[in-house]
Amino acid sequence: MNIFQESRCSILAVLLLFLLQVSRADPDVQVHKAVGDSLDLIADYTKEGLAVQWEYNGTEFAEYEKDQFKRVKSPLFHERLKMYKDNISITIEDLKLQDSGIFTIVAERKADQFPTKTIVLHVHGEFNLIFILSMLLM
Repeated sequence: MNIFQESRCSILAVLLLFLLQVSRADPDVQVHKAVGDSLDLIADYTKEGLAVQWEYNGTEFAEYEKDQFKRVKSPLFHERLKMYKDNISITIEDLKLQDSGIFTIVAERKADQFPTKTIVLHVHGEFNLIFILSMLLM
């Protein structure tokens, strides 16, 4: 087998390993998306008496309380934010490179606070071999 074929097999193996890692990744840790994709931020708790806050890099941008959604900071994700009361979720559409950051979902019911969910979003323009290798070495 020549060097080119060996290199091609190695690159394919690395790509396969990367795809398997992304598909089994814990959604509360890191999420990789491409520019133009959507991100779903779901507060999967029962609605009864629930209050939820969604934050981006420490800035609250939406909340849910008393069966109502409210945008807190309108400039964040302007016209790209969809809210769904049926499953208490928010979708950010048409992701941009600058949307990369830390999202948190803080939920509480009366005196009980649920564990905060933290999602680290990485938005990428193009996946290339150098990027894939750097992700695997992290």
